[in-house]
Amino acid sequence: MHRDKNQPIPQRVEDLLSKMTLDEKLAQISSELPMRLLGADGLDYDKLNEYCSNGLGRVTQYSMVGLKSEYEIAKISNEIQRYFVEKIRLGIPVILQAENLSGYPAAGGTMFPAMINAAATFNPELVEEMSSVISAESRAVGIRQGLSPVIDIAREPRWGRVYETFGEDPYLVSQMGISYVKGMQKK
Repeated sequence: MHRDKNQPIPQRVEDLLSKMTLDEKLAQISSELPMRLLGADGLDYDKLNEYCSNGLGRVTQYSMVGLKSEYEIAKISNEIQRYFVEKIRLGIPVILQAENLSGYPAAGGTMFPAMINAAATFNPELVEEMSSVISAESRAVGIRQGLSPVIDIAREPRWGRVYETFGEDPYLVSQMGISYVKGMQKK
């Protein structure tokens, strides 16, 4: 029943949870780095079978797959999803995620200035346009979760992630953050 798209979501969720073992539930709150799943020639099914026999919640820092082109990355994304949907008992897809604050950080990705620089433009529309490009490029290779933006107020200049924020002004940070999220959610 959990795979029947015609059923209401709450019943599908309840059905799926009732079928899951404790190990399968724990796997859903676990993650792997992509290099743990790849071999010299792409996806390593032995590693997948060893590390992910109960499923997996997410592949984090997915942009670190180290492949040479967007096409190859999208191909690997499809193979990974096919594995989890077709080979794992309950067919739960994995979430592919990346820290894509200033762009899709891999081969072929557009890189934009750091968030602190984007905030200095005082142009939320420009930030929205920027993040819509980041979103499109990320989705094109299979990434469905971006760990961005950082909506933190930079109060300590020695903090190593100040450049990932929109600065120290709460109003500016909120307006830039809203625009960034809107851009990321465009289809």
